[in-house]
Amino acid sequence: MIMASCGHDEIANIDLESSISWSSLSSYAMNWYDAQDYCRNLRERGHDDWHLPTIEELDTVIYSCFCLHEDHEECYCDYNIGGDRNTYYNRLGGSGPLWSASSCACIDIEDIWTDIWTGTTATTFLFEEHGIFLSNSYIQYADSFEDTHHFVSCIRSKCANGYFWNNGKCETAQTRTADCTNLPQNASWNTVSQITQTWNGYRWLPTDKSRHNEEPSTTECRFKCNADSAWDGKRCDKPYNDPATGLFWSRRSPADMKWKAASTYCDSLSEEGFRDWHLPTISELRTLIQNCPGTETGGECKVSDSCLSLEECHDYDLCECNYDPDESGKYSKLSDTNVLWSSSMLQGDDDLDYRLWVVDFRDGYIGSEDMNSPLYFRCVRSNN
Repeated sequence: MIMASCGHDEIANIDLESSISWSSLSSYAMNWYDAQDYCRNLRERGHDDWHLPTIEELDTVIYSCFCLHEDHEECYCDYNIGGDRNTYYNRLGGSGPLWSASSCACIDIEDIWTDIWTGTTATTFLFEEHGIFLSNSYIQYADSFEDTHHFVSCIRSKCANGYFWNNGKCETAQTRTADCTNLPQNASWNTVSQITQTWNGYRWLPTDKSRHNEEPSTTECRFKCNADSAWDGKRCDKPYNDPATGLFWSRRSPADMKWKAASTYCDSLSEEGFRDWHLPTISELRTLIQNCPGTETGGECKVSDSCLSLEECHDYDLCECNYDPDESGKYSKLSDTNVLWSSSMLQGDDDLDYRLWVVDFRDGYIGSEDMNSPLYFRCVRSNN
């Protein structure tokens, strides 16, 4: 290996034989997960294609441990008592452990002459003290991916077109056919349901997770909303005729609005050939709640068109369910994840005349909001 220094403030180490280059040493220690993200996000010397080195790649920068590159099952390098502790075993300079990307079976450094395999764990190089060589790996046991913190030196390599860097060498690019995933309701593929993916050494690209895009593509997984639906930023939304109640619901509003503007919007809405829309009452809005027994229609929460007093009708323990951290829309028949307006004003206290009942579909909560708050909403009409 021939190491070269580029004229930068930070030394750029390059293996001229394989066109491998190493980044500057990280300025802080981190856990294994953060180390991978650190290299993926690194921008250094005009390059952004860095990755965390494999155990084989880190092996190439060890020196002064002469049995290391021979086919020994075990090899132990002496503890570095004298000399320059900063560079004694590390061709790149510097001391201390460095993370590799390899998850492997490792030997406990305290039991260097025993064949104790400890299962899958992250792997480090320990340059400043001594090394363990086992099955072509110079390794130190790391207790935890998450709790152990070490420094990082990232790596990048140049492979010819049609090849990718994998486990220390350039390999022929691999391809596969993959089914597209994540097609939402009320949507169809635009234009293919299968794509050809290429392995780039880290992941298969392009992703098989589909995204909304109205431009057709034969190389990416894309979907578009059906003719009767519209994309609202999260899903393909369409009007909903609820057979259980006889209520016909509009698409969600195109933007959040204050209560008065929302009411005016519904009164003037023309959708699906109808013009008799209105902002729903709290009882009507409750019919959209599901998977939250306390706030579904007929649940223990007393708030309804006939009970609008905060003091007499509302109980926090009875009027909400657990927050859905994924915001999956599980509390709404229409998969809503917003706070939606009702037309029902709080009653019984003059100080609350400016507040309206609402439903928060992130947790099935029935509560109130100031009429000047900007919220989303759905309009409703009766089919009866």
